[in-house]
Amino acid sequence: MPPRFPHLRRARVVPAVVTALVTAGAGLAACGTRDDADPDAPQPAFGYALPVPLVTTNAGSAVGVATDAAKISARLYPGAFLNGPNGQLLPNADLVTAAPVPPGPDAPADAVDYTVADAATFSDSVPVTCDDFYLAWAAGVNPAAFGSDMPVYRSVTSVDCTPGSRTFRVTFTPGHAGRYRELFGIGQVLPAHTVVAHAGFGDAAPAGAGAGDDGADTPADASGDAGTTGADAAGETAGTGQPDVVSLLSSGDADTLDRLGAAWRDTFTLATTDPATVPTAGPYRITGRRADGSLTLEPNPAWRGDAPGQGSIVMWPARVDYRRIIADRQLVIADLPPTVRDADGGDTGFSGAGLRFSTAAGTRVDGLRLSDQGVFAPAENRSAFARCIDRAAVVHAVQQTTGVDVTPTGLRVIAPSHPLAPRLADINGRATAVDRDAAKAALDGATVRIGFLGDISRYAPMVTALAGSCAEAGVTVVPVPRTADDLGQLGVDYDAVLDARSSFAQNPDSPVSVFSPLGDIRRAEEELDTQTATIPLTTEPRAIAVNDHVANVVDNPGEAGLSWNMDRWVEHDAPVSSAEPSASPQA
Repeated sequence: MPPRFPHLRRARVVPAVVTALVTAGAGLAACGTRDDADPDAPQPAFGYALPVPLVTTNAGSAVGVATDAAKISARLYPGAFLNGPNGQLLPNADLVTAAPVPPGPDAPADAVDYTVADAATFSDSVPVTCDDFYLAWAAGVNPAAFGSDMPVYRSVTSVDCTPGSRTFRVTFTPGHAGRYRELFGIGQVLPAHTVVAHAGFGDAAPAGAGAGDDGADTPADASGDAGTTGADAAGETAGTGQPDVVSLLSSGDADTLDRLGAAWRDTFTLATTDPATVPTAGPYRITGRRADGSLTLEPNPAWRGDAPGQGSIVMWPARVDYRRIIADRQLVIADLPPTVRDADGGDTGFSGAGLRFSTAAGTRVDGLRLSDQGVFAPAENRSAFARCIDRAAVVHAVQQTTGVDVTPTGLRVIAPSHPLAPRLADINGRATAVDRDAAKAALDGATVRIGFLGDISRYAPMVTALAGSCAEAGVTVVPVPRTADDLGQLGVDYDAVLDARSSFAQNPDSPVSVFSPLGDIRRAEEELDTQTATIPLTTEPRAIAVNDHVANVVDNPGEAGLSWNMDRWVEHDAPVSSAEPSASPQA
């Protein structure tokens, strides 16, 4: 049966970010049939376009965070918990289960026990073990050596993992155990045995492992009494001929840590390591990368959970020629740069291809992360810089660039659309208030360099708006556009960095999350505003196009966006009915 999605049809306009499509009918249409009328036509494909360059599948690295790698990795390396469409956290029992240790006279405080699922296996048939989680923690607490950006791991004091075991214990900073659901997120639980091999340890290790930065801390020695599987007493991972990562990281050797850090960064870089050779643990694996940067995803044969609803998926990078891939019948779903409709004065052909196109403000927030060095070493200077920012000017810049109405915000724990946000209006008002006299008193004559990924078209106008706003306080704002290949370092190459994030797994010095009681959230919002490690600016503009023959496409308020349930997408012969848009997702 030929695929239905390539047929051109008039799109219906929907007013939400994306409509939750209701599954209708049976029979998944076959993909990949050529057009009989034109045997030279490109192969039709179930194409999914992302709004970012496809750089890495490591969503915990600084480059991965900057380029939204979670959108690639959502169903390659699923996390311990998944952000649901309404902001809820859904446990991922296909990977691991977590159980807080009950309080008791002999029980450790602030500890959580984890059990890896018996069926959890990488696509190379190596089982997932606590080693892979231990590596995630080690990377998170050693950002210098690993180039990581996973601040929530600073809440963890130890991970007790016997190499090869499927059980382990995580101990938190006192009072922080309530944030355990934010650990081991999408694209963070990576194959430790592959990293060890790429670092040059073991007989089977590939050559060419590089070295990382010096001076990082070594994680605490890991120990535990859980039974082991997959590792022997000599510290080798069974079947691989390699030392296990827990023993390597616990050795205290700085060179070992640097080599592992470099391999952790580089192994998952799509342009330097063939992604088809890197095992995954989710329902999909990457089977190929083309010269244009696109990826081919296929079902993971080692996956023992529910089979993916769609077979092959082609993932397209940002700045692809949308008209071409639509004409070639290779675009079905698109999470788009919100400026794409205006790039050529039209809608880039979406409306004529059966694609429902929509724009709206998302729940992630475009904001600044400030260095604690240089001009921003004193907290008073960070707070003063926040006071010179006119968010109305920033909102105007975003709207002029994207055509999407966004909302200013000064909240750091919850999104503006959260039902509790109106009860924090007083805090939000103080956090967004402009006081250029106070800013001038602290920062007159100062220069602030703001780094941002140049691929995101709205960021340069946003920084221009910040510069105009803060010039009145005597502050010179200098834009520092970067690329994914040369991202730079906060505190060295720039004093603040502009990017989009949810509050999930952020604010590591606070025990409070979006799921905490209102009173705790109020206190945390006030404390975080005083610290001013971050400055929230506006909600993130979103643009999405979905073919009307595809069901189960639902947006997500976290970093994964549409990708969070891509293994549930199903193509149907007939257009699927659309439900009324639900309320904005909460985060």
